[in-house]
Amino acid sequence: MKASEQMKNVRKAMGDPFMQEAFGEDSPASSCSACWVVELNAECPSCEKYVDLLTAPDFWDGRALNVAEHGTKRSKCVEVDCPECGYTFAVDCEY
Repeated sequence: MKASEQMKNVRKAMGDPFMQEAFGEDSPASSCSACWVVELNAECPSCEKYVDLLTAPDFWDGRALNVAEHGTKRSKCVEVDCPECGYTFAVDCEY
């Protein structure tokens, strides 16, 4: 059996809506939840811990920065506070 046919069988067995439509099945597709996880990680130059800057309680306050924004004026030299030691430093956001 070709890999593409194996994938069709897996998708059909899992209740893929495309495969149900393609095979004319009437049963509803079953699915589970998938959650996005967003982090902005950096090493603090003061305490040298690798931290998620988004855990700082006021990270988003007054910022016009979008999630995953990078290479823009707003995403360069962003002033942040280390959630571990409170040290203020600047980062360039990358994706």
